[in-house]
Amino acid sequence: MPVDPIAAKLFTLFPAPNTGAPGATTNNFVFDPNRTQFSTTVDARIDHRFNDNNLLYGRYTLNNVTTNIPDNLPAVNVGGTLVSPGSGPFGFSGPAKDLAHNFQLNYTHIFSPALLLELKAAYTRIDNSSDSSNAGKNPASIFGFPSNINFGASATGLPLILLPSIQALGDSRFIPLQDLNNTFNTMGR
Repeated sequence: MPVDPIAAKLFTLFPAPNTGAPGATTNNFVFDPNRTQFSTTVDARIDHRFNDNNLLYGRYTLNNVTTNIPDNLPAVNVGGTLVSPGSGPFGFSGPAKDLAHNFQLNYTHIFSPALLLELKAAYTRIDNSSDSSNAGKNPASIFGFPSNINFGASATGLPLILLPSIQALGDSRFIPLQDLNNTFNTMGR
């Protein structure tokens, strides 16, 4: 029976056993890579009293987080390109960046002990992105899949391949992911 050339290449992504009894067909490989995450948070605040009747408050917060979630299997050199086997449908392996900014300004004017004006404005921007470990490498073409399998330059990962009873291959569903949100709030009373 002929072997599909794409399937034969894909099986090179499965590593040789490194643990277990000789001839074991399950629980015979251990891989424990590190997940890395770096975070920077910055807060700044200003309180200013112009006089007894005019007060200003301002705040800025930055949260910058970069994460790299490892694949379930080690990367393999295929034709001179280092290809990551992926982590299955919901593993989300690869680099991720979360960047959030928040600004807030409050102004208070006291007209009298019984009457005041308070104005508030706030802005939040959250930019979340995740990519696969194979981003930009186009491993689908390396393995022989047709070139139209990728729907754009940013989606050049390894197709998801689910096989019964063994580790799934391919990049997770829903990546690449780009989620950008801008929220504006104003209030006066």
